[in-house]
Amino acid sequence: MVFTVISSIVNGFVLVCLWDWFIVPIFHLAPLTLVPAIGVVLVVSFLTHQYVPNDEDFYETVRNSFIVLFVYAAIFLVFGFIVHLFM
Repeated sequence: MVFTVISSIVNGFVLVCLWDWFIVPIFHLAPLTLVPAIGVVLVVSFLTHQYVPNDEDFYETVRNSFIVLFVYAAIFLVFGFIVHLFM
């Protein structure tokens, strides 16, 4: 449950940044704030979630999930920022 809350906030923040960098200037839409972005992230996660069983214990799974979450978010933010510089 805690992981879902943290990942929703982190992914919502990344969505807000990417939305502001790409969607707002290209399509002239309103900026997206954090709370609606978290809602969008939850809907998309719900619709695209895939369960992959693994042989790790619970704590190892939680640790790996947090690592993947922050690395994934950082990669998207850095790559999005670089692309944004060329606009």
